[in-house]
Amino acid sequence: MKIVKFLGGLGNQMFQYAFYKALLNKYKTVKADISGFKTYTLHNGLELNKIFGISLLEATSFDINLYNPYNRKWHIRKLRRVLGLKNAYYEEKTPFCFDKTIFEDKTSKLYWGYWQNQDYFISIEDQIRKDFKFILPLDSKNAQLLKEIQASASISIHIRRGDYLKEELLGGLCTLDYYRKAIELICNRVIDPIFFVFSDDMEWCIENLNITHKTIFVKGNVGANSYVDMQLMSNCKKEEKNLPELILNWNQP
Repeated sequence: MKIVKFLGGLGNQMFQYAFYKALLNKYKTVKADISGFKTYTLHNGLELNKIFGISLLEATSFDINLYNPYNRKWHIRKLRRVLGLKNAYYEEKTPFCFDKTIFEDKTSKLYWGYWQNQDYFISIEDQIRKDFKFILPLDSKNAQLLKEIQASASISIHIRRGDYLKEELLGGLCTLDYYRKAIELICNRVIDPIFFVFSDDMEWCIENLNITHKTIFVKGNVGANSYVDMQLMSNCKKEEKNLPELILNWNQP
């Protein structure tokens, strides 16, 4: 049996789910450890079922204790030896990298990480795309925004500030010059673009972006409804003839 630890916000949960499905595509029994959400106070808890209708095969408390290397109780350690369980795999040692040996390792393990590399799940891309379908109806305001997005040369810009301003470990922020150059590139390649801006610091965006084309600053999707921003962004124009897909929300200068 293999167990995937789930923790973090919706984006992290989606990567963990994609990794979970990739393991399930290869191994008979894969379970999800969602116990961390009992004490996790950030973001909005486990959202996969609510937003996408995704169900996970949950690990029992016994499974979790057995596979958790930090549980040093005598009877647990004895069981590990008898069952031949190996150490847990911690992905944070090599973040954003792909470790192909994971799919070659048949031993039972707990996997702890975020798995933010498409090589983990690109082989089941169609299944992942099918699973990540938003199931909740939009309110009238967002339904109207969705119509505008689908009917125009829509470009999404996502600028995350908030916790990224304070935590160096999160990778830092793109510079304002980075966004302005990206916007200029879009304007030179796309006819009549409409920019839809999403951010946790909208006042900064309004004051600093200075976009000359039509711009809509999307506000109000907060708390339990934060996922709606992702839903709207996912409907902005994909790559078509004369309309290259350029992603502006990658958090690297």
